[in-house]
Amino acid sequence: MLRSTWVLREYLRGRNMAEIRKVAAMSKTRFEDLLRCFSSLASDPHSSAPADEREREEWMELLHSIPASKLKQRLTASVETKKAAEQEDQIVGELKHEFGMPPVKVRAVLALLREMEDRLSERRPEHTVVYWAVASHEPAGKPLEACALVPVRLSLLEADDIPDRQQDADFNCVRHMKVNKARRYATEAKRCGGYLTYADLGYLLGIHPAAISALVQKEQTTVIPLRGAECDIGRGVTHRREIIKMFLELYTETQIADRTGHSYESIENYIKEFGTVLVLHEQGMAAPMIRKVTGRSTRLIQVYLQLLKEYSRPEYAFRFNYLRTLVEAGENRPKKGGLGS
Repeated sequence: MLRSTWVLREYLRGRNMAEIRKVAAMSKTRFEDLLRCFSSLASDPHSSAPADEREREEWMELLHSIPASKLKQRLTASVETKKAAEQEDQIVGELKHEFGMPPVKVRAVLALLREMEDRLSERRPEHTVVYWAVASHEPAGKPLEACALVPVRLSLLEADDIPDRQQDADFNCVRHMKVNKARRYATEAKRCGGYLTYADLGYLLGIHPAAISALVQKEQTTVIPLRGAECDIGRGVTHRREIIKMFLELYTETQIADRTGHSYESIENYIKEFGTVLVLHEQGMAAPMIRKVTGRSTRLIQVYLQLLKEYSRPEYAFRFNYLRTLVEAGENRPKKGGLGS
C-alpha cells in the first residue's frame, strides 16, 4: 500500500489527523492536497487525479471499501479544510499587499492564527462559546473602546441551570438560573484573563443589564467578579471592604469564600493588598502616594485607611501582625535572576 493510500484510509476510518501526519511524516499542506485530490476522485470517478495508475487503483478500492455515510462525513470535513485553505490564502494576500509584510512575518502571523484556532475551536466542549471580554489588566477609567480584549470560553448551558422540582416549588421561576449563569460566566471569564460587565451579561442572557444588576443585588450572599467589582468601579470597593472586615474579625478564608462567593485567589489578593496599604501607612506615606505605589483607586485607598482606623484596637493586633509578616515575606521573596534563583 502506498503511503498516500494508508493516510487516506486511516483518515476515513476516523483516526486523528495530527496522529496520521505524525506517523506518515507528512506536512499539513501535503495532507490537504491529498484530501482535495481524493475528494475530486470521489465526486467524479473519471477524474484524471491521481495521475499515478497504481495510486489510482488503490484509491478506487478504498472508495468502495468505506461506507457511503462515513465517506460523506469525512469528505465534508475535507471541503471545510479547502475553504479554510482558501481563506488562509486570502489572509496571506492581504498581509503581503495591504500591510506590506515580508514572508517571514506572514508565516509568523499565520502560525499565531492557527494556534488560536486550535486553542479556541477544535477542543472546545459542547455548549460553550468564545466571547471577547476586556482584559483583566486594563485599569478603571479607561474607555472600553481603548481597552484590550481577550478571548474567553463560556459554558452557555449546564445541567445545574435547570431548577430542581423537589427543591424549587416554583419551577417556572428563572431568577436563580439567571443569577447562577451570570456568576458562572463572570467566573469563567476571570479564569481566562478577562472581566465581563453587566452589559456583557445582558447581551449573553438576553435581558436588560439593569435587570441583572437588580437580581444580583437581591442575592446578598452572591458576589460576581465583574469588571466593576474587580477594578474598583462601583460596588467593587464595597465588596473589598466587606471581605477585609470579615478577615479582621477572624473569619477564615474558607468562611469568607462561602459567604461572599469570591474565589480563594481573589480573597488572598485583597488581603495582601490591604496589608501593603497597612505597611505603607505605618511608614508615614500619604494617601496619594499609597495610591500611586499600589496602583489602586483613591476611593479604595480611603476605604482601607478608614478600616485601619476603625480596627486599630488591641483585639485585632494579631491580624495586623499577620499582615505585616505577610507583606514582609512577599518583599523578601527572591526575584527571578536574583541570588536565590
